[in-house]
Amino acid sequence: MKVWNYKDYDDYVDWQVKTNLAKESVVWVDETTVEKICRGLSEEPSNIICHGTRNGKEQQYFKKFFPNCYVIGTEISPSATKYDMTIQHDFNIQKKEWIGKFDILYSNSFDHSFEPMKTMKVWSEQLIENGYIFFEYCYDINDNKSRPEDPVELYINDILRLFQENGIQYRTEFETVAFKKRRNSKIIVGKKI
Repeated sequence: MKVWNYKDYDDYVDWQVKTNLAKESVVWVDETTVEKICRGLSEEPSNIICHGTRNGKEQQYFKKFFPNCYVIGTEISPSATKYDMTIQHDFNIQKKEWIGKFDILYSNSFDHSFEPMKTMKVWSEQLIENGYIFFEYCYDINDNKSRPEDPVELYINDILRLFQENGIQYRTEFETVAFKKRRNSKIIVGKKI
């Protein structure tokens, strides 16, 4: 795993906001990916959180399949306030009211983490016991590079180690349809134990 070295936290936030605003209309997640996640669940969840959602498509897709579920998304950029079910929040930082709250955590934005070990700890704490994390990552050689806009470069072994160190048991993985089928992407599924 490689992590970009920023000058300080403000430098990280500046890069993330600038990148978000430049790509605000770009949608990475595909509805068929969320549908596959939802159809694979044995019961309907009560609470879902999506991290790093840019324009809130993840929440919209989950809400479509689970209309009675509470769905929330986070985005570090001030643009978050323009989108339903989205709050402006840095997903690297814990909110007390989210600890042990969510049945499902979905993100395709872990590569935007400032401190990967800390971020995975925060995320795992947000899951209920036996809650699921759906961790979508791009393993395309052209995209999986540590740089200011995407600070974390990681591989499957890095993800599994992060899971293990945070009480998340690896369950399975599957290929996704990401970013208009132009990227090599997978979902790694973990269950909090």
